[in-house]
Amino acid sequence: MKNSSIEPKREKKNYTIKEISEEFNIHQDTLRNWEKNGIIVPLRVGDRKDRRYTEKHIEIIKAQLGNKLTLSQLEKFLWKSADILRGKIDSGDYKKYIFGLLFFKRISDVWDEEYEKLLKEFGDDSIARADYNHKFQVPKDCRWKIIEEQAENIGQKLNEVFDKLSNANSPKLDKIFDDLDFANKD
Repeated sequence: MKNSSIEPKREKKNYTIKEISEEFNIHQDTLRNWEKNGIIVPLRVGDRKDRRYTEKHIEIIKAQLGNKLTLSQLEKFLWKSADILRGKIDSGDYKKYIFGLLFFKRISDVWDEEYEKLLKEFGDDSIARADYNHKFQVPKDCRWKIIEEQAENIGQKLNEVFDKLSNANSPKLDKIFDDLDFANKD
């Protein structure tokens, strides 16, 4: 946010959505979404019901810009996004796949982070790759970076990845992914 030129204009009581957008470098759609979600509800004036923002609204905007996303807000946002993407599919039908993919992404990222740290610390690739230096074993052909480049038969490839991850981390991951079938189109 730039040094607010709205501040000295105290004599003006109402600001347009364009003025607020430019002043705080916020897209007008963001302001509309905040209104839709009840975060900030501007006044509506004139025959066209144009939005007008007061000093009180400006304070709310400043507070909103200073806020960081909470875990609860992130969860709500992700679930709302998932609702849009899945349409009318029951959450029980897809959440195991989402959680499976999130887990896979995380252990792959952790393995990469551990590898980089060990390589930097010891300067030896064999030490950095050694199984005993990693919380989870992620076979080379099962790393997220490799899988995200896979375009064909991704469902079958993911099934193979989860089988290999389970086997490489037995007994920790035994039966965890047994009910996942990414190749099932139903």
